[in-house]
Amino acid sequence: MEKMSDFFFDNFKYFLIAIISILTILILSSTFKLIRKNFVFKKKTRMIITGVDTNTKIKGLNENKKKKRVKTKHKKNIFLRLYKEYIFFDGSKSRFFEFLIIGYIVFYIIFVLLSRDFIISLVLALAYFDLFYIVIDKKNEKNRKKYIKSFSLALRTLTASVEAGNTFEEAISQIIKRDTIGQKIRNELAYLNNNLKNNKSREEALEEFWKRNSLFQEFSMFVIVMQFYSKKGGKGLAKILLSLERTLENKVENYSEIDTELGIHKTLMNILIYGYFAFLFIVKLFLSEFYVDISNDKFGIIKALGSVVLLFFATIFFKSMVRSAAEG
Repeated sequence: MEKMSDFFFDNFKYFLIAIISILTILILSSTFKLIRKNFVFKKKTRMIITGVDTNTKIKGLNENKKKKRVKTKHKKNIFLRLYKEYIFFDGSKSRFFEFLIIGYIVFYIIFVLLSRDFIISLVLALAYFDLFYIVIDKKNEKNRKKYIKSFSLALRTLTASVEAGNTFEEAISQIIKRDTIGQKIRNELAYLNNNLKNNKSREEALEEFWKRNSLFQEFSMFVIVMQFYSKKGGKGLAKILLSLERTLENKVENYSEIDTELGIHKTLMNILIYGYFAFLFIVKLFLSEFYVDISNDKFGIIKALGSVVLLFFATIFFKSMVRSAAEG
């Protein structure tokens, strides 16, 4: 029994590498299948952006698209995006940084008590930011899905109103009065409505609407379509709005489908992430010299930092793949 225990601890790093490798392969396999499955959906989305649906070709929309589209080659830093989304959904700036700083200090104190090494503790406490990222990103994801769903409902109302012969302005006024549509999207459309009433041109009002919602590519598509059709007389607008609405509905459904298909992989990922912290907190019960050995090792700091970096990479990679598969 002792030989087996010694063998396990002597080769612990190899077992850890094997587990990480297996999890990585499973994650890559699942996300690849999901991305392939959503290829048709993404193709349809691009057709809407470029002004082409299954029955209609819209000339000149590519020129407007170049002005409004988000440059994918220069995507925002993931942490900056995390912060911007948190603030967009009425999060508190002060609370965001309070949790960020206080949480790090608490983890630093815990690791100081465990390791008695101030430098190693500074490095290992960085792992707290991974937990912080997970919590905030989960909250943002929930708000994102709710917001996209509300925008889909708003587009449905807008489509029905336009088909009934109402103007764009009249349709917007109807949407902001509906309690069944989320408050956040109604507030955004109320700003748009106020700008239109204050003698701003439709193009200017839509431009401001897009800037406020530039974190979401669907709003860019909506603004492009509306600006184009306002110049062309609005013919066929309801058809395009319906296509955009279906695109949004597909995105919400994608999240539900991904949650189902990746259930076991998400569980394994959580075990890996939370197991990392559990190991660091209880390792002294089994290996009393664990932190002493790291402190005395000339590469100890590098190893500790490497473990934190790998934790971050695994978390961000997994979450990015899930979001990419769902939203494109």
